[in-house]
Amino acid sequence: MSEIRELLTEFFKSEGMSVTRGQARRLRPFIARCVEYSKKGANWHAYKKLNWWFRDLYTDIGPRFAFDKGGYFRIFRTAFRMEDKAVTWYGAWSSIIKFLSEVLKKQTYLASHDISIADYFALDKCSASFALLKDEERVKLYGLTRWFNTVQKSVWKNSNGTFNLEKVQLNFYKELDAKKSIESSLNETPAVKQTKDTKKENEKKTKTEKDKNQKPKANAQKETTDDVPAICKLDVRVGKVLSVKKHEQADSLYVEQIDVGEEKPRTIVSGLVKYMTAEELQGKMLLVMCNLKPARGVLSEGMVLAASDAEKTKVELLVPPPGAIAGDVISFGDFERKPESILNPKKKIFESVQPDFTTDDKLVAYYKDAVFQVKGKGVVKAPSIAKANIK
Repeated sequence: MSEIRELLTEFFKSEGMSVTRGQARRLRPFIARCVEYSKKGANWHAYKKLNWWFRDLYTDIGPRFAFDKGGYFRIFRTAFRMEDKAVTWYGAWSSIIKFLSEVLKKQTYLASHDISIADYFALDKCSASFALLKDEERVKLYGLTRWFNTVQKSVWKNSNGTFNLEKVQLNFYKELDAKKSIESSLNETPAVKQTKDTKKENEKKTKTEKDKNQKPKANAQKETTDDVPAICKLDVRVGKVLSVKKHEQADSLYVEQIDVGEEKPRTIVSGLVKYMTAEELQGKMLLVMCNLKPARGVLSEGMVLAASDAEKTKVELLVPPPGAIAGDVISFGDFERKPESILNPKKKIFESVQPDFTTDDKLVAYYKDAVFQVKGKGVVKAPSIAKANIK
């Protein structure tokens, strides 16, 4: 206990320290217990439980983790300790806000290329802490703020305002940018303004010279790539389900092996558990979106396209035309296919065309006025849902 006492004392003073993995494992339950006691507020029993050597931090620890539930202490591997050649780790406080901000620096959403149940769960856990942040702090945590705003809008749109969390207003970006530009212009001296003006003029001259020296062929190529409609960049194919199993970490998801005409079948994760059994899905012919960026976690190398009604109470797989085989290409009317190998998630190509995917009164699938079809074999249909949303 004396070693634990000394380690805890050092940790609460410095809020970070180098430890071995064994020390970190022994420290974690004691730190969690101390934080839980400090969160109880004006409770003399809890206050007595906190030993005298860190009672001074009683008023600081509790408010800091008021809305976090566990996970107060994290360790990061650093290097080898030369004295005894042990692997050293750095232990520090962990907050759900800090954790999410680090994760969302490199990705748009937590679990896939679109909003998932993981994002809704994280929003529920972090909304109270996020509401306490100042505008300046939210601007610094730009990735987290962008994610919070997007997921919050999705929640309120889909729940029609019945979500039980208070909505956080995020209308401060333009105001802060305007204030910064005004302050910077006021603080600039005339000499600084002159140098900036001369730099701008020089930049304009260099740009015009580069434009003159550029070859016209390169410009023509750029124009043709930019003019390609988004629908032409999609790679949608007919697939056949070879095997189906439940996701190990999510009860609402299936993990399927689907043949799309390649050497190996693709692993694809889909949220169809609520709408059909694994036996019903086994052996089905369906449509697969093949050039989405693979999702993390269990690798998902595509997306199954399905039709749903407005309330999303009924979901059906789109049916390829009779005679279609795995690997057949889906075309959209007279649009010429120019699929990209992998769609750039930042350009939101699929998201820009998906709202126009629907079925008509005869159950035929359309993009605007362009029919889903396998050329020479027929059109794609939904089994029974007219005016469906396809995704």
